[in-house]
Amino acid sequence: YSAPFNRDAPVPAIGASSAPALVRDDDGGGWCLQFDGGQYATLPHEVFPRGEFTLTFEIEPRSQASQVLFRHHGISIGSLTLVLRRGNLHGSFVDHRLKVTEFDTGLPVPAGVWSTVVVAYDLHTLRFTVNGQTRAYPYAGRALYFAPSVFGGHSKPFGGLRPGDAFFTGRLRRLGIRHQAERPGDSASDG
Repeated sequence: YSAPFNRDAPVPAIGASSAPALVRDDDGGGWCLQFDGGQYATLPHEVFPRGEFTLTFEIEPRSQASQVLFRHHGISIGSLTLVLRRGNLHGSFVDHRLKVTEFDTGLPVPAGVWSTVVVAYDLHTLRFTVNGQTRAYPYAGRALYFAPSVFGGHSKPFGGLRPGDAFFTGRLRRLGIRHQAERPGDSASDG
């Protein structure tokens, strides 16, 4: 039983495990998780807050395909989804009317290179930062439920996902979620 996949959200055909492999960074900087287009990592309900947040991670995509990075719940108020499309970071957030607002940030996340991604929300502004470049959008809303989150993929086409969005192929390191929003000038959002 895996909460992100318990409601009509099929998992792609995978090899021996749905868990990403723990491998050494190519740059020798430590350990990272290797996703091969069918693995995902589930995070518990309470990890992603109902109020302000800062989500940070480093990724090295190894595919140019449209692919799912992160999804909190996906089908309810306050759901956040992050996807790579055409090499750029896209986000979506579901408001209190279940309206999905999509954010085409235009921020490049190149394949084959480590990138630092920061998404911060202070209940007034949603900020997306990739490698020190930021796009900010006025936005107001908060999550209704504590719900599971998943990194690496999801397949239900709602809340910013589209048919054909693949599971993540690449590497992940330094994933963090704080229950407060980083503001401009804070270290993580400045790259």
